[in-house]
Amino acid sequence: MPTVALSRAIHAHLETERPTIVTDRPRLYGITSDRQGNIFYAQDSDGGTGQIVRRTPSGSEQVICSGLTRPRQLSTDADGNVYAVLETRSILKWNSVTGNVQTVVNSLQIPTPSPPQGVAVAGDGRIYFSTYSETGSYGVMLQPGGVWVRETNGSITQVAGGLWRARGLAFNPNGKLYAVTEANAWDQGNSGLLVEIDPAKKTTKTLLAGIDYAQFPAVGPDGRVYVTAARDEKLVAYDPAHQFTSQVIAEPDFALSVENATWRETAAQAEIGRAHV
Repeated sequence: MPTVALSRAIHAHLETERPTIVTDRPRLYGITSDRQGNIFYAQDSDGGTGQIVRRTPSGSEQVICSGLTRPRQLSTDADGNVYAVLETRSILKWNSVTGNVQTVVNSLQIPTPSPPQGVAVAGDGRIYFSTYSETGSYGVMLQPGGVWVRETNGSITQVAGGLWRARGLAFNPNGKLYAVTEANAWDQGNSGLLVEIDPAKKTTKTLLAGIDYAQFPAVGPDGRVYVTAARDEKLVAYDPAHQFTSQVIAEPDFALSVENATWRETAAQAEIGRAHV
C-alpha cells in the first residue's frame, strides 16, 4: 500500500480502535509480553523508585521488580523469564518460576563506558544488549555504541559496532537481530537507522535510514519489524521480504513500481516522484 493510503488507513484504525489498557501509570518506558499473554511494563525513575509490573490477561497486576534506576528495554525468553536493561549499567533477569531477580550482566562486564539500552534473548539462551554511545562534555559524542552478546558460559563479545545513539533490539525467528538508532552523532533529525545484524557472521546491513528518533523495535507474527519513531509520533513497519501488494491506479497513465523499501510513481515512462514506504 502506498505511503499516503497506508498512513490514512492506520490513522483511521487508531481513531476507531485505541483501547486504553491502564491509566495513571507515570514514567512508562519499556514493555514486553510472554507466551501466556502477560504484559510486563517498566516505570522509569532517576532515583531508585522504578519498577517492573506484570499484568495478567485477567487484568490483575503485580510488581515483580522494584528499586530500579532508569530501566530501559524489557524482553522475555521462551520460559517467560523477564530481562531488563538498566541505564545504570546492568541487566537483570526475573525468574518466572521462583520470582527471584538476579544480575546477569553487571557494570564491570560491560566493556564500554556507554550505557546499555536494549536487550533481546535468543532461543539458545544468549543475551544480546546494545550500548548507546559514549558521551563527553556538553553532550558531544565520543565513541559510537554497539551490540554485544553474553554467551551461555558468561563471556561477552561484540557482534556489531559503529552505531551512534543505539537504542533497542529485537530478534526475528529466522535468527536475524534488528537494532535501531535514534539519531546520528550530531542528533540531527531524520537520521535514525534500522539495522539488520547477523550474529553468527558479525555483519550489519542498514535496512531503513531517515527514521526520526527510533526507540525499541518489535518483530510481529507477520515477520515485519515495527519501530516507534518518537519525534514523528509514528509507528513504522519494515517488511524483510520486500513483498508489497499491487495497487489499482485510477488514472490509466500512471503506474506504481516497487523497489525494495521505496515506491516510485511513473507517468509516460518518466519518473516524477519517490517516497519511502
